[in-house]
Amino acid sequence: MTKVSKKSQNKQSCKTGVSGSRFVPMLFSTPMVQAILNKTKTETRRAQGLEKINENPDNYIYKGISANNKYHLFTNVNEPKGINYTESTESIESKIKINDIIWVRETFSNGCIENGKNTGFRYKADDESFNVKWKPSLFMPKDACRIFLKCVSVHVERLQDIDEQSAMNEGIMKQKTMIKDCNGNSVYIYGATHYAMNGAWSGCHKSAISAFRSLWYEINGFESWNKNLFVWVYKFERIERPHDFH
Repeated sequence: MTKVSKKSQNKQSCKTGVSGSRFVPMLFSTPMVQAILNKTKTETRRAQGLEKINENPDNYIYKGISANNKYHLFTNVNEPKGINYTESTESIESKIKINDIIWVRETFSNGCIENGKNTGFRYKADDESFNVKWKPSLFMPKDACRIFLKCVSVHVERLQDIDEQSAMNEGIMKQKTMIKDCNGNSVYIYGATHYAMNGAWSGCHKSAISAFRSLWYEINGFESWNKNLFVWVYKFERIERPHDFH
């Protein structure tokens, strides 16, 4: 028996443009925005929409995508199997689909008055030192949006299955500058296997996966990593502002 998740039946907060592409908002932290601008981030992992599966992720096996390419299928392998047992499959629709256009919501400001003129929108990812009042990304209006990402791939995986290249694609960079090691000593690690997030040094990481794990801890907490959630993996490419986005 296949059950369609109520989550997948909810209408998404997105609109369809003249070109047929859907415009879907997505929040990104300042370091993630910087990684996108630096062209080091080309994918993102999100657990939204998989809450039911992730209550007990070890109970489920991902079975792939449905014949109509609409739903992702999960089977509960720990269901009681009686005489009349029928395998139960959860069908979940991803929030983002291939060819959808993600409009990035980032920390911003309406700007300030300089020499009698309004500077226009300012973005924390460009310079945190701007003397303005920053507003959370959640409240960024469409007309302030400057970054658009076209989804080119969607798949499901367990969080801890991320590999080195994928961690790099999440925006993790190999350090090539003088930094401090774990003991506070200055070391030059050009070409060494130490990694950090967007140039920020927050511990000793000997792999991109380790740095990504640290980043996930910071944003989502230890429990979600240790629980090894199922996540959507959205791969994207940056595009120009669509003419029909408004």
